[in-house]
Amino acid sequence: MVWGGKPVSAKPAVEEHEQVQIRATVAPCPHDARENYRSR
Repeated sequence: MVWGGKPVSAKPAVEEHEQVQIRATVAPCPHDARENYRSR
């Protein structure tokens, strides 16, 4: 996975940064979290 936005941004509040490659482990959502989730 690549972390970080595009290196060039027109937004003045965005500081210069680099995109980096990271590893991630994804787990399924527990059933109770889906059933008890309140939409806004």
